[in-house]
Amino acid sequence: MIAIRIEDAVAITDTGHEVLSAGAPRNFAEIEALMKQDGILQIIKR
Repeated sequence: MIAIRIEDAVAITDTGHEVLSAGAPRNFAEIEALMKQDGILQIIKR
């Protein structure tokens, strides 16, 4: 069994908070799909 730990990044302001990592992948399928995409190094080489 493989386990991962996901932590949110949260910005706290005078008027409340914002979850900065809300769009991050949360399950194995989403993470695998993201890993199949080109990263910044592949994009720069184009």
